[in-house]
Amino acid sequence: MAVSRDTITVPLFLLNGVLFPGTRLSLHVFEDRYRKMVNDCLDRDAAFGVVAIRSGPEVGGPQEPHNVGTLARIVEHELFEDGRMLIRVVGTGRFSLLSYRQAGSLLVGQVRFQPDVEERPGRVLRDEAYALASEYQSFLVDADEARGAVPTEPEALTYWIAQRLPMKPADQQELLEQRQVSGRLSWEVGFLRQLLDELRQPQQNGGLH
Repeated sequence: MAVSRDTITVPLFLLNGVLFPGTRLSLHVFEDRYRKMVNDCLDRDAAFGVVAIRSGPEVGGPQEPHNVGTLARIVEHELFEDGRMLIRVVGTGRFSLLSYRQAGSLLVGQVRFQPDVEERPGRVLRDEAYALASEYQSFLVDADEARGAVPTEPEALTYWIAQRLPMKPADQQELLEQRQVSGRLSWEVGFLRQLLDELRQPQQNGGLH
């Protein structure tokens, strides 16, 4: 198979969750295979692919990855005395997983970057998504998630919302694979409307006493 200039080969980190472009994620690294991979990436200032597991266990055993993942770069790392590591990564771009192979204990994949295929969404949809996201931010208890301004740029806004919503991994993966910004925003607006209705209830009930 010919490899185009926008195709690269990267080690894959499989987990029961999704990393979205432009967002950050903390990973607890304790398996030998991933500890070696992380050390190699740190030494070479290299990226790796984060891919959700389609089937198989998160730790040990054979795993089948989904076909779409996110390239990750390490921005912070902490090494513990027992060899475990805590790393913080940022997603730098969505990719299609063209093929993968076993390389020792790791999966290595050929990936191709996968940009969105749509122009900017309508202003009404964008403004509603931004307003709902800003309100939702006030309910977040995680300091990292609640910190900073909500993005106004539509693509970044979709991923900011997606990384913070309490979704099942399957829903996260569906959003990652959605290549239309308006498609992601529409889904997120519907989810946020329901979620905020539930979150507002304790405040409203409290105001009745």
